[in-house]
Amino acid sequence: MNKDKFKSIALGIESYKKLQVLSQYRFELPVSLSKVVSFLVGKAYEAFEEARIQREADESWELIKNWEPEVLHMQ
Repeated sequence: MNKDKFKSIALGIESYKKLQVLSQYRFELPVSLSKVVSFLVGKAYEAFEEARIQREADESWELIKNWEPEVLHMQ
């Protein structure tokens, strides 16, 4: 295995069994356990990023939503 492209992790036996079921039945054809993990991590990361971006947008909006520009008077 290429150590620059892949890393190993230890899973509890219950998680491993659940991954086996997902790998056999979640997709149209059986896929490898690593593909299931990659797919699920990718989906979780997308959701995390969308929530983070939305939270940052909401926080920015809170800062400016009641802002009124000051009227500049020329003297």
